Amino acid sequence: MAQTDSQDPFEVLQKAQAEGLGILAWLGGTMLNNMARFGTEFTHFAADRLQKDLEAQQALMACRDPQELARLQAGFLEAAMTDYAGETGKVLQMGDLMLRSALRDMG
Repeated sequence: MAQTDSQDPFEVLQKAQAEGLGILAWLGGTMLNNMARFGTEFTHFAADRLQKDLEAQQALMACRDPQELARLQAGFLEAAMTDYAGETGKVLQMGDLMLRSALRDMG
């Protein structure tokens, strides 16, 4: 927004803040709750994956058989890809629901 000479700088700032807060106002409680659920989902997924990664690392380090090592590595990669693909699907669904609920609350 460009300021003209006749506008008070404080009025310009107030108007810009009001416009910015107006954009945030449509988020409402529903959107904030959805964002909290998203954060919780991500935290649980990350903690679960970290635990699985540590378990896999321990198994790989303890392994002394090359064939078993290859099997463990393949199993780890397959499980990780499955987990990440599943989580991606969940996140996409959550994002869709977040957007739909925000749009519903707007109008």
